[in-house]
Amino acid sequence: MRSWAECSRELPISRSPHHMRTVFQRDSEDRAKPNIYLRGEEVVTDLIKEAQIFKFVRDNSVPIKYSEISARTGDGSLETTNNSIIQKPVEEETNLEISTFHFTEKVVQALKERSGASTSFVAVSAQFWRCVMKARQVAENEPVYFRVPIDCRGRVKPPLPPTYFGNCVCSGIAETTAKQLLEQDIVFAAALIQQLISSCASEVHLNNSVDFVESHLGSGNIDPALGNLCNDYIVVTTMSPKFRVYEIDHGWGRPVSVQAAFLTEIGRMMLFPGKEGGKSIAVTTKLPRHQMETLKQILMVIPD
Repeated sequence: MRSWAECSRELPISRSPHHMRTVFQRDSEDRAKPNIYLRGEEVVTDLIKEAQIFKFVRDNSVPIKYSEISARTGDGSLETTNNSIIQKPVEEETNLEISTFHFTEKVVQALKERSGASTSFVAVSAQFWRCVMKARQVAENEPVYFRVPIDCRGRVKPPLPPTYFGNCVCSGIAETTAKQLLEQDIVFAAALIQQLISSCASEVHLNNSVDFVESHLGSGNIDPALGNLCNDYIVVTTMSPKFRVYEIDHGWGRPVSVQAAFLTEIGRMMLFPGKEGGKSIAVTTKLPRHQMETLKQILMVIPD
C-alpha cells in the first residue's frame, strides 16, 4: 500500500515489494509423503485449564526430522479456495450491523495491566473474545474458538524479507468452552491467546505446517482440516494494528478514517491502528443488531 501510494504521487519507491514466488518445503528424507494431521492438545498451566490448542502434528510412526526449510521456485500456478473457515448458516444472519470500536491508548494500557498480557494485541483480543461470546449468549457447554494468523516471513529458513508481497502465514486455533471463557478471569483468555501464539510460532509447528501444505498441493484446497474444525462461535482475527494505514497518502492527504470493505463471518475481528495514533487500536466486527447493542455496552468496560 505504501509503494502504491508513492507511485500515485510519482515519488521514488522507498521499499520495493518483493515479488518472489516460491513453494517452501523441508529438506528431509521423509517429506515425500508427509503424514500430517490437525490435533488438539490440552493446555495445562497455572493460568489455563480446560482448553486446547490445535496443532499440525506428525503421525507417531513417522520420526520427526528437525531440518531447515528451504525455498524452491514454483513452476505453475496454485489454485486455492478461500474457505479455511466455513461458517454454518445461522438464523441470526439477518439484520446485521458492522461497527468499529476505538480503543484509546489509555484503555489499551489498562487492559494490558488488568489481563497481564505481554502485548496490546493479546490484551484487546482477550477482551474482545470474551465480550463477543457474552453478547452472543453462547450456551455454557458450547465450544468457542479463537483463530490467529502467524506471520512466518522471518521464521522460515532462509527468512523472507519484510517487504515480501504475498501470504506467508500459518494459523493457530485455541478452543475452550463458553463457561470457562466467561467465568474465568480475563487473565485466562489472555494467557490462552499468548500460549496459542507462542505454540504456533514454534519451529516444529511451522515445519509441520509447511509439510501439510505441500501434501495438499494441487488438491484445490490447502486448508481443509481447519475448514471443518470450528462451529459458528469463533473469533477470527485479520489485519494488524502494526499496519500503518493512516500513513498512506495517494495524493489527496492521509485517510480521515479506515474501515473494513467487507466482513464475511459473524464476530470476525479486524484490527487497524487507531486514528488517534500512538498505541490506540480500532476493531471492526459484524453482529446481529441486538447483539451489537450488547457489545457496545460491555466492550470498553475494564473488568473488575
